[in-house]
Amino acid sequence: MLRTSGRPFPALWLARLLVFLTASALLTEDALCQQGAVTASHPLHAVVVNAGRAMVERYVHRGLYYGHHNPGTETTPWYNSTQLVGLGWDPMYVRKQGDGGGSDAVLLIRRRKGEPEAAEGAKLGCHLLYFHGNNQNLMGATETLADFEREVGCEVWAVEYTGYGPMDGGPRGVPSEQALASDAMAAASWLLSHAGRDVPVFLYGHSLGAALAIEAAASIAARPTREGDARLAGLVLEAPFLTAIKTVVDYDDEDEFGAALQSLGSQFPMFNSTIAGLTSSFLEPIDKFENEDRVAALPPSLPVLVAHATNDKVIPHDHGEALFELITSDSKTSVFLESEAHALHSDEGRIGEQFFHALRDFVSENAGAEAEAVEEEAKAGNFDWEGLGRRQRPKISTARGAARGQQRSELWESLLLGGRSVARANSISSVAIPEDLRIRPVGEMLSQLNG
Repeated sequence: MLRTSGRPFPALWLARLLVFLTASALLTEDALCQQGAVTASHPLHAVVVNAGRAMVERYVHRGLYYGHHNPGTETTPWYNSTQLVGLGWDPMYVRKQGDGGGSDAVLLIRRRKGEPEAAEGAKLGCHLLYFHGNNQNLMGATETLADFEREVGCEVWAVEYTGYGPMDGGPRGVPSEQALASDAMAAASWLLSHAGRDVPVFLYGHSLGAALAIEAAASIAARPTREGDARLAGLVLEAPFLTAIKTVVDYDDEDEFGAALQSLGSQFPMFNSTIAGLTSSFLEPIDKFENEDRVAALPPSLPVLVAHATNDKVIPHDHGEALFELITSDSKTSVFLESEAHALHSDEGRIGEQFFHALRDFVSENAGAEAEAVEEEAKAGNFDWEGLGRRQRPKISTARGAARGQQRSELWESLLLGGRSVARANSISSVAIPEDLRIRPVGEMLSQLNG
């Protein structure tokens, strides 16, 4: 509830005003465009473009930080740090350096010493820092962390993001690219400073977490080496994406973006000339986590593992393949498995076993530990072990590429036209978007307001 002159001013009236002004600007500009009276330099053009961009950016935020906007679920439960202690984890707050946005400290957890599981995470003498996905928080990730302890043999740490919890008496904050990047860097920097001289540390990111792992690794590589620090031994990216918006529509692909605009224009014929004139510059300024550019800052000496399910229903598999191609590491490995799982590490069947075999091999090789036991275990698995560690990017068939482009086109149309959750299956949100978060066509909103 907003207040003006000491009296309550309902937010609904403000929303009505904004909708009316936006619709009026669109209608006026489009009418003038058809008369040749409005050019790209016309003031109304900027109004319309900025209003549309703000609307899209709002819904990108809702999808990208889905767990923040939808707390209290099975994967994003309300919690406080003392509950983590009850589950055998040690919470600690690490102070962030500079103005990174969000709070001034970040929550980091590890298994409490003396717990039976702590021994599982000490087999290889390494540390693994885990960055979770957009629809999870630390409390919802504790089982995942236990799996990594048991399956990988490193001491596992995990970091919480601004806006995701816990509820320890202060505000959770609002997530942003800057705030989360600051969270990631603070956690990684602290661990490298405290793990021990030359002790191997791995950064592991899943989905949204992959973007944070990339950012932390790139930032660490850019700073001077510090005496006594641990060694950044490897980077693991599970189900990564090129950029946030490109998981929905590839605005750099002329054909795909053009088809999306054509579909949108057919739904709003009165705005058609405005929509048809949009270019990639409409979306590019508001895109988030541009991993396709950021991986260029990764040092060639850093070993990288990219893992992705070939039929991932959340982030298209070709994002993982393309990112693998862009990474210039001297030692990079791709693990692309036939599965629909967005989280290969959560698969309880054969696919999960294959994934963890490949992960153990990557970690043991780059941690400097003896890998004979891991290799023997892999051989006993009776699967194509050699095929898991592919050193070259597999080709994407024309049919698959066309189908993926069509899927993204449908996602884009649904995002802007108010489609239901079925079209969000491959998007940046891993869970269906609730009805109250749908974008509704302007005509629909106006009819409801006038009614």
